[in-house]
Amino acid sequence: MIDQALIYLWVSLGLTMVFFIAILCAWTYSYLSKRSDARVIETLNNLFSDYMDTHNVKQQQAKDQIGQYIQRGSRRKELFIKLLIQHRDEHREEHDEQLILLIQQTKIHGYLEKMLLSKSVYKQALACRYAGDINIQSLRDLVYKLIKSESNVVVYHVLLALSKLGDLNRLSESLYANANNINLSFRAVVEVLSVFTGSKEELFKATIEHSDNYIKGVLIKMAVDQQCEGLMDYYIQFLSSTDKNLKIACVRAIAQCEGEANEQQLIDCLDDEMWEVRAAAAKGLENIGTKKSFESLSRGVSDKEWWVRQNAAVALVSIPGGMDYAKKIIDGKDRYASEAILGVLAKTS
Repeated sequence: MIDQALIYLWVSLGLTMVFFIAILCAWTYSYLSKRSDARVIETLNNLFSDYMDTHNVKQQQAKDQIGQYIQRGSRRKELFIKLLIQHRDEHREEHDEQLILLIQQTKIHGYLEKMLLSKSVYKQALACRYAGDINIQSLRDLVYKLIKSESNVVVYHVLLALSKLGDLNRLSESLYANANNINLSFRAVVEVLSVFTGSKEELFKATIEHSDNYIKGVLIKMAVDQQCEGLMDYYIQFLSSTDKNLKIACVRAIAQCEGEANEQQLIDCLDDEMWEVRAAAAKGLENIGTKKSFESLSRGVSDKEWWVRQNAAVALVSIPGGMDYAKKIIDGKDRYASEAILGVLAKTS
């Protein structure tokens, strides 16, 4: 038994040493990699500053030096691309012409092209991201070819790249023609649309009619967030949809625009068969409602759904002159409606 215990002890000590050595090796590798990256970044920053601060002959020399330096490894190319992205983010399009010339000279295009043609989904996604971030228009064809990838990550980065490259036609087509292949969250699609560098209103118009209800809802949210004007006809058109989320998106969009006609649209929605739509309409009238809404909101306070009653009560109390209607409800026979009004008044007092 003692011999067996000693064997177990030595085995456990051996495994402990192996784990310790593995951790030490990983830490050492990470430390050396960070130091190496720091030296490369410092050199690239110096060369890049020389390129941006000089002209003509000296600028060409700096460009050649950068090209020679980054040819010595893919890691240097990747760090250089990150430097370009950082510069574009900080200076917007101030130095775009200089950056385009530098990208051409340093053959970054070819490096990203190889990544796009790779069978690695990681490299494909990364190349799409970089192509969009540093605005390499010549890679749009290769990027677009990956839209039917089986990888959700690649598809997301393809859409993101097309959006940043301002490719309206391909982005629009990708959103509606390949909708079944796009399994992205609502937030991810909104992010894709929000970084579009062209006219977001034109993107909306080119896409909305052909899209499924999910994409329609995302487009409407994007249009509202970006304060796109001239799209009210679309919001009203899709109010007749049977899709709950799309109708709610339209109600919220209409609620951002004052006007008697828009107010009437929300009043009509207070009678919708879906309580979520009624609740959204009541909430919207808090923003654009007038005395015209009082009677309908008074009925809303008696709705069978709590959220509708709550939102209608808040809207009624918030609109100037609505307190007279609110007092009548408090003194009325509907206990739930009275409690909704009293609850709102208690919070606002």
